[in-house]
Amino acid sequence: MSDTTNKTNRGQASYFNDSGSLGHISHLEHERYRTLIESTEDWLWEVDDKMIYTYVSPQVEKILSYSPDEVIGTSPFDYMPQDEGQRIAETCKEIVKTRRDLHLIENINLHKKGHKVHIETSGKAFYNDQGKFCGYRGVDRDICDRKIRQDESKIFTETMRQISEAALYLDAKGKIIYVNQTFFYLFGYTSEEILHKPISILSCPKMAGISNPKETLKALNETGFWEGKTCRVTKAGKRLKVYLRARAVYEDDGKIKGYVGSYHDLNRHNQDEKRLRKTLKATIQAIANTIEKRDPYTFGHVYRVAQLSLEIAKEMGMSKDFLRGLEMGSLIHDIGKIYIPAEILNRPGKLSDDEMGMIKTHSEVGFDIVKDIDFPWPIKEMIRQHHERLDGSGYPDGLMDKEILPEAKIIAVADVMEAMSSHRPYRPALDPELALGELSGNKNTRYDAEVVDICDYLHRKKEFTFA
Repeated sequence: MSDTTNKTNRGQASYFNDSGSLGHISHLEHERYRTLIESTEDWLWEVDDKMIYTYVSPQVEKILSYSPDEVIGTSPFDYMPQDEGQRIAETCKEIVKTRRDLHLIENINLHKKGHKVHIETSGKAFYNDQGKFCGYRGVDRDICDRKIRQDESKIFTETMRQISEAALYLDAKGKIIYVNQTFFYLFGYTSEEILHKPISILSCPKMAGISNPKETLKALNETGFWEGKTCRVTKAGKRLKVYLRARAVYEDDGKIKGYVGSYHDLNRHNQDEKRLRKTLKATIQAIANTIEKRDPYTFGHVYRVAQLSLEIAKEMGMSKDFLRGLEMGSLIHDIGKIYIPAEILNRPGKLSDDEMGMIKTHSEVGFDIVKDIDFPWPIKEMIRQHHERLDGSGYPDGLMDKEILPEAKIIAVADVMEAMSSHRPYRPALDPELALGELSGNKNTRYDAEVVDICDYLHRKKEFTFA
């Protein structure tokens, strides 16, 4: 019998009896335990007193892509990045000394294909019939989805914090869970006075034609969105005329889990138009910064794309309003990359077909993120179309020449020019001449000829350089 077989048999027996043998357990009970273990989504394991695996359940293959045979006889720390392995080993060493429980220890494992998997580990010490310490038995849980939700929550909170309007988030029962700093300023409450209070605390005395919070929630439950002028009252009792934008937030199963909204103070509307444009730009820049922090190798990409896009549009004689919209759209054209794992974005080697397919979803995902935002420019279409090509070879919709927005045609050229001229994790920066050659060689087929010619003119005649 091979050593691997011995390890596997020993591991399979170990979860039935503290002494390490099957004892008097019946075949039926054996099957019952095996079925329970193999049906859970978590990875069950046993290690000996040297922290060497003596049993792992089949779920290890689903989580890390290693078979149980490959794992048994190795250490948990073998599957962690070096620094992480040392950190967790020190943590476990102190716990094992006193035989304490391993309680919800978060750690990072490396998948067999190389990407990181976030794990939560719990376990208890076990002993043989003579009371001798034998090791630990426990469970590893894949918490990658939880980490993604936590990252999304951080992005949401940071975005809400950056918004200049009074923003708030309610739970499904209409209680206030989060408000930003502008809300405190506008309504005069402290966090202790407003958080976990019902939204009805902001109700004005009933007025004809004015929606109170209860009516607004009813509309949100029916349609998922509400927008319009209304009235709310401050802590001091002052009535505020506000413009409210609100929408329902849904669980994956379609149930409402909360509501998000923002109040714009109409009492100051006349003096706010210029400030609002500035604030919108700042919010867009905050989102752009959030995107770029996830991909340090391309930091500054969206700003350089925006810079070149604006110079091209100016040479084309576009209006000031067109330029404002183009700047906003180019700054967040890659917002969909928020949902691409950082391990893929930052990988120095060639991506697999599946990974490239995931990258290609970012324009469609970006569109979905902003589709319900009422921008004064076609920003959501710019995001969706910036990888479309004149001959229909682009994505996600395979649009042809006249179906593509002028803004998207400009961003497409600026995007290619910047990407080829800048450093990437898989190659050094290329000579700008190569990028201009790529564009010129494909104008009228993939790229708009006028945009390409102006890009070429800016670089050759006006000596354009990225800031």
